[in-house]
Amino acid sequence: MTVFVDENIPYLSDTLRSVANVISFDFKKLSQNELIQNKCEYLFVRSTIKVDSDLLSGTAVKFVGTSTAGTDHIDFNYLKRNNIAFESAPGSNANSVAEYVIFAVLHWLEVKKLSPNQKTIGIVGYGNIGKLVARHAAQIFPKLEILINDPPLKDAAFPFPNYLKYCELDELIQRSDVITNHVPKVSSGKYPTIMLFNKNNLADIKNGGLFIHSSRGGVASESALLEAKSNKDLMLVSDVWENEPQTNFELLLQSEIATPHVAGHSWNGKIRGSVMMLKHFEKHSGISIPLSDIPQELFEQIEKYNFSAPSKSSSSQYSASQLYEILKEKRQILSDSDELKATGNLSVEERTAKFIQFRKNYPKRFETLGV
Repeated sequence: MTVFVDENIPYLSDTLRSVANVISFDFKKLSQNELIQNKCEYLFVRSTIKVDSDLLSGTAVKFVGTSTAGTDHIDFNYLKRNNIAFESAPGSNANSVAEYVIFAVLHWLEVKKLSPNQKTIGIVGYGNIGKLVARHAAQIFPKLEILINDPPLKDAAFPFPNYLKYCELDELIQRSDVITNHVPKVSSGKYPTIMLFNKNNLADIKNGGLFIHSSRGGVASESALLEAKSNKDLMLVSDVWENEPQTNFELLLQSEIATPHVAGHSWNGKIRGSVMMLKHFEKHSGISIPLSDIPQELFEQIEKYNFSAPSKSSSSQYSASQLYEILKEKRQILSDSDELKATGNLSVEERTAKFIQFRKNYPKRFETLGV
């Protein structure tokens, strides 16, 4: 059995080598011919590679796993037509992204010299990430009003917690001092999210507020965000981009924090993704990995994590100002932003290459909240 594993999925290649022929690959160099020649059956990727007929046609691949929560790089119709099994890692990076959002809010409060009391945060999308953002926000800022918008859950009669107030998107935009979105990138169907935030609805955003964009590029119109910043003194935090790995030069410079799609790149999140891929391999192959072959750091996570959400937040032991300094040091998001902004004087090609390199070589950053 031959298994291909993206070299940026921690520990998975080494762990699987005891039971399979494992080929670790650079996503920029992976080709259909390589999969065919090596008779690959199991393919483990991240969101950096498009998995479709161009990659898989004529191969022996019967299983695809992505160690990411996002799946918009997967052609599900092709997999279904060709009876190829698929698994992802929902929730693996949820706490990492939620922590990024909390840091952005703390930074906004610090820079603007504001109190969170009598302020309102609007969370669009109440999935794995949105739930954690809401929970952390309620614990850290007990007097912060929390608004939620998630039409699919509302239609399904989801029981939203009592400490949240559900409202429609237009109302949320008008009432929220802070807006953060955590929706998948969907172009069709009943609930499309492409350009969910646009020139029309962002025209009603509050003056002096904060907009955090860490879901998927294209969910918010970059030109509309820039217009809102100009007209409403909006603070922007941008982690995702419409044309990744290319970045919008003007948005890069105008964002208070600009990062290369790394909100979910905590080391904790990557390890959770690896554990989930290992479990999926065992489920679909019927092969159990000997405990002695599992690296200690990976082994510790297998029983530790409930992937839907950590069981208890550690945020309550810190004041907001203490937490801001801790997250600034441990996550180094401001340093990441400075490094990305420093690419602004490069050519588009050079800036794009730096974006890819930044994500590929992202250092180990550990979470504070919820662990």
